[in-house]
Amino acid sequence: MPEAAFRGGAAVTLAYLALYSILLTWQSATKNRKRIAAKKRDEKVSCSPREQHYYGNQDKDVVCADRTVGNFLEQALPFLVTFWLALASCGDSNCASVVYRGWAYVFFRALYPVMWKAGGGGLGGVRPLILVSTLPGYLLCYSFMYNIIRMLMSPKA
Repeated sequence: MPEAAFRGGAAVTLAYLALYSILLTWQSATKNRKRIAAKKRDEKVSCSPREQHYYGNQDKDVVCADRTVGNFLEQALPFLVTFWLALASCGDSNCASVVYRGWAYVFFRALYPVMWKAGGGGLGGVRPLILVSTLPGYLLCYSFMYNIIRMLMSPKA
């Protein structure tokens, strides 16, 4: 793997992991803030996994935080595997393209809670606005797969 590909890939991966840490902290802080507010109102706060799961929760902020982290985790493996395989399969000439697409993926992943709160999600499920975040991510993973397949089909493989 070219050094530029590794350095770029490492930077993208570290940014992706930083985003993950931020989202987990935000999710936990959101739930704790809601729990404290409920206790101040003398409401019973359940800690059972069934009631804490987002399908049983009627709080839009908690649902947004849970779905953001859940969707992040659902898409982490496809992104990281295809991104790194595309980097490993690229030559010196096109590794910058893979790295730029990796940065784009991190950007669109960060948009998920913004799009959710802007009307892309809610207690009734997802709405088309969330696709502003998710669809580019899917397409970027497909572009990484294209790079991998192209390398596998090349005569040198």
